[in-house]
Amino acid sequence: MTPDPKPHTVRLKGKAKTEFRKKVYAEKGPACDNCGGYAPLYVEDYSGRDVYIEGKCGEVSHIKSTGSGGPDAMDNVNWECWPCHRIEKHGPRWSHKGT
Repeated sequence: MTPDPKPHTVRLKGKAKTEFRKKVYAEKGPACDNCGGYAPLYVEDYSGRDVYIEGKCGEVSHIKSTGSGGPDAMDNVNWECWPCHRIEKHGPRWSHKGT
């Protein structure tokens, strides 16, 4: 018996990913779905512009990972603060791409 192939999931990139992130934030609000802490969409940088800074802004967290076939859909995501998403969910040894 041949196992079923792994489902192929289209992953959002670039502008589509940014727009989806804004949509999740608009629906879920600035509170982390895990701990209830403040998880802003953007923070103000030194020049007064609103920017995304990893480690300070909230993140989209998939309930079923895209690698396991989970979609980029509102019913499959939570809005989480950086520590809950990166450290508690993915473990203390997470890394950036290319490092």
